[in-house]
Amino acid sequence: MFFHQYKYRIKYFLKTPTILFWAFFFPLILGTLFRAAFGDAMLNLGVMDSIPVAVVIEKELPQEHALLSVLPSVTYKDETPMFQVTKTTREEADQMLREGTVNGIIVLSDTVELFVSDSELQTNILKQFLDQYSRMSKAIEDIARNNPQSLPKAISLLQSDAQNIVKVSLNGKNTNGFIQYFYSLIAMACMFGSYLGLSNSMDIQGNQKPVAARRCITPTNKLILILADSSAAVTIHFLELIVVWIYLRLVLGIPIGDQPLFFLLTVFIGSVIGIAYGQFVGSISKGHEALRFSIVTGISLVFSFLSGLMVDTIKHVIEVNVPLLNRINPASLITDAFYSLTVFSDYSRFTSDIVSLIVIAAIFILASFLILRRERYDSI
Repeated sequence: MFFHQYKYRIKYFLKTPTILFWAFFFPLILGTLFRAAFGDAMLNLGVMDSIPVAVVIEKELPQEHALLSVLPSVTYKDETPMFQVTKTTREEADQMLREGTVNGIIVLSDTVELFVSDSELQTNILKQFLDQYSRMSKAIEDIARNNPQSLPKAISLLQSDAQNIVKVSLNGKNTNGFIQYFYSLIAMACMFGSYLGLSNSMDIQGNQKPVAARRCITPTNKLILILADSSAAVTIHFLELIVVWIYLRLVLGIPIGDQPLFFLLTVFIGSVIGIAYGQFVGSISKGHEALRFSIVTGISLVFSFLSGLMVDTIKHVIEVNVPLLNRINPASLITDAFYSLTVFSDYSRFTSDIVSLIVIAAIFILASFLILRRERYDSI
């Protein structure tokens, strides 16, 4: 009986256009648009033109001398200089920025400040470079403060490390900020499994649909129905996510999933969470189907936004101000698991993310199962 229900549910999902679109085709379309928008700069920053930037020196410090020597020496993979540097006054720099002659102004004083007039790709590259440089500079300043004799060596190390600012991670793999959007895209696709879970919960509540009423009066145990529906949903959704990953990696050339086993493990758990969360929302909400659909869509998009789907720095902002939010947002945990596989050579952070995801999945599964299994109807 289980396999009969499982097969029936598989066929149902394959014949439901709304579920197929949002859980499968929409991530493919969005991934294609991301790829077209970011272009080759997203992959290796190797085919870009030099970025014109004006430098204004308001106060000379050793660290700023290091930055002045680093900026002209940083190159893309094809050895093209990343930045075309012009030292000038603040008035001339402002004029150049207004005319579009430069993409940004770097002002060197007690701190390093960046002024831009737009949010173009070149501007984002410049901002990422300076953010990374500032973090490295702060670390070396701490070393120099504790051991002043090491200051020349520290500045030399800063200059050397900045050559790799676009960027080599701790385990030696190339990565950049643009890949974050695709991590969040896959996390969003996982959350969109909620549509399958919502459909499952609606089709087992006898007071919601005629087909649900017919299923509830069958002699089949309700536990069998729930398990068969959930298994079918996970099967379909996980296969969809695998196709999305293959499309992103092999067709669009996005370098994600270099460790397929752990990557797909994360995707599988993400799929289970998405389906369980949709089932949970469907079991506790009492509105009509369109309202429940809107609820799972809205929550999924909020999860995805907070994971970095639209602003790649949002997770860092949350980590600084409300770190708990990153610990309970399943989309953020999924993207962090992908990131840790890319950046870190050990699996401690990845394991922590996976354990958190499993706990969240268990909570959704148990809660929705108890609610759905307990429902009884006086008449249907």
